[in-house]
Amino acid sequence: MDTKRFLLAIGSTLLILWLYQAWLEYQYPAYYQQQESQEQTAQAPQSDAKEPQSSTTPETESSAGGKGAVPEMRQEEAAASTSTPQVQRQTTQTASLRVSTDVLELAFSGQSGDPIGAELKAYRKEDRPDSPPVSVLAPRGERVAMTQTGWLNSSKGGPEATHQTAFQGPQTDRIELKEDQDKLQVTFSRTVDGVEFRKTYHLRRGSYAVPVEFQIRNNSDQTWQGHLYGQFRNRGHKAGSWILYDYDGPVIFAQDEMQTFSPSALAEREGSEFRADDATGWAGVMSRYFLTAWVPAEESGSTIYARGVANEAYPGFASAFPAVAPGEQTSVTHKLYLGPKDQSLLEEQGRHLRRSVDYGILSFLAIPLFEVMQFFHSLVGNYGYAIILVTLLIKLLFFPLFSMSYRAMAKMRKVQPELQRIRENYGDDRQKMNEEMMRLYKEEKVNPLGGCLPILVQIPVFISLYWVLLESVEIRHEPFIFWITDLTSQDPFYVLPVLMGASMVVQQMLNPAPLDPVQKKVMMALPVVFTVFFIQFPAGLVLYWLSNNLISIAQQWWIMRKTA
Repeated sequence: MDTKRFLLAIGSTLLILWLYQAWLEYQYPAYYQQQESQEQTAQAPQSDAKEPQSSTTPETESSAGGKGAVPEMRQEEAAASTSTPQVQRQTTQTASLRVSTDVLELAFSGQSGDPIGAELKAYRKEDRPDSPPVSVLAPRGERVAMTQTGWLNSSKGGPEATHQTAFQGPQTDRIELKEDQDKLQVTFSRTVDGVEFRKTYHLRRGSYAVPVEFQIRNNSDQTWQGHLYGQFRNRGHKAGSWILYDYDGPVIFAQDEMQTFSPSALAEREGSEFRADDATGWAGVMSRYFLTAWVPAEESGSTIYARGVANEAYPGFASAFPAVAPGEQTSVTHKLYLGPKDQSLLEEQGRHLRRSVDYGILSFLAIPLFEVMQFFHSLVGNYGYAIILVTLLIKLLFFPLFSMSYRAMAKMRKVQPELQRIRENYGDDRQKMNEEMMRLYKEEKVNPLGGCLPILVQIPVFISLYWVLLESVEIRHEPFIFWITDLTSQDPFYVLPVLMGASMVVQQMLNPAPLDPVQKKVMMALPVVFTVFFIQFPAGLVLYWLSNNLISIAQQWWIMRKTA
């Protein structure tokens, strides 16, 4: 029965991991698609001073277009999309204006007046002082992400201003938020046939949310009626392995569901588009720790969409713009979020932006785990110690369950000599040997499967904590002690994995020794296998497992001492 218990524990672990991996591939197919094609089509990094202009523009379906209608691309644009690579056929634009606040460094297109570059001053790409800041928008390179906004007239040939229209902005190349300022605004405008289109960006100190006011002043003799859209142009979708899950690509939140896509998956859809009418939805591009998103005003009744063209994706929103009579002006304000997936900041923004922090199928366990970790961090100021305290709390909560398991193993240890005698006496008669073992278990009230409970309990906690460490920007680049400078990265010197392997050896010494010689060898090799396996995991996750082992050793030693 020792062998069965051992095989059940290992088999259960592998089965759960396999099922979890299969579920991830089913739930998030975009993570696993187009990796090879992306490597072939990725462009070499170039200067960010120029922006390729996309020809993918929403167009109204009819003059009476309903709210949030998102029609197909114009026929000539669709044909061009499939004939030649977009980068080769597009003209370039200069980033003529840079705007700096205390948290953001933005670059605006010299033509359309849209943000095409955005850097987060408080976050660096790598955990070193000389590392450049994180870019969430960039017009060139292997990862392209930039905004595109515009108005479309419901009447064919009527005045409109798309992201391909030339706008005029401030007559300077740089604007900075001064120390005595709390906010600033930047306006771009263009007049077409007597209709003035204006985009005004309102930036505030300490804020990653940028309200964008879209305004029309109608100086013509015809009522203007049409639609407004805001979208991202995204190229460079990144998949990831099941060990290091690292999505970077388009994301849609609509109808209370968050969806991720690869450009190829979008392009294969009928009509090359996903769309949903949802006044509370949003669309954007997200990576593991950062999010750029258009969050349209609820009163606009927007349609959330994502379309794919070749190797690029265009997630965005479209909504009916209020009709503007001659001599009048109308404005609508939508929000552009450019920042970290800090859960407190996302919660402040509302509109379910916090759902972009995706903990997977075990979110119901991972979210409270994160909240508890945040509480402990507020007390001790170190996420490494917070992980240890979370581990201790879990062990205390499940102490009755673990106690039953350790008592079962202690009893198994006591009957080991008798089990060995039975094995020697009835080794040639397996049926008789099993009958005698079952009789002994019954007499001594021993449950040979009781030792599996700690493993089965730890697996969901382990996976949940893995997601918390992988998805929580709050823990990104957070140090522990000495050489552990980033709990979300591997231990650079593999000290924690080695200590974890050593703790497994100590645990084996406390457990009943396997009777089968082959199983003994397997058990001896298991700490080595797990050590090599855990080398690939974030240091915070290894710290959790090591802490769990050390606390388990202490609990098991104390219980076995009382049982002896």
